[in-house]
Amino acid sequence: MRLVWCFGIALGLTALIVAVASIPRLSAVGVALAPGMLLAALLFPEGAHSDWPMTYLMIAGLLDAVIFTLLIMWISGRIRRFRSMQEHKP
Repeated sequence: MRLVWCFGIALGLTALIVAVASIPRLSAVGVALAPGMLLAALLFPEGAHSDWPMTYLMIAGLLDAVIFTLLIMWISGRIRRFRSMQEHKP
């Protein structure tokens, strides 16, 4: 269940980054989406200029969401571990 919540948060975060990156002076925020684009380029070497540009963008977005999911799960695990260590201190 934790994975589903983290993936939902990551999808929202990905959509938020895409929305912010589309604002004229904030396009540099889109650099956060580069890992997903690079991984999607393994399937579509031409990138957005391939025959299926929307599929490439969807795969890139989903890969970014998976990367953000792993990051969110790692951070939340560290927070839980820190809190449990604080509770067990004498």
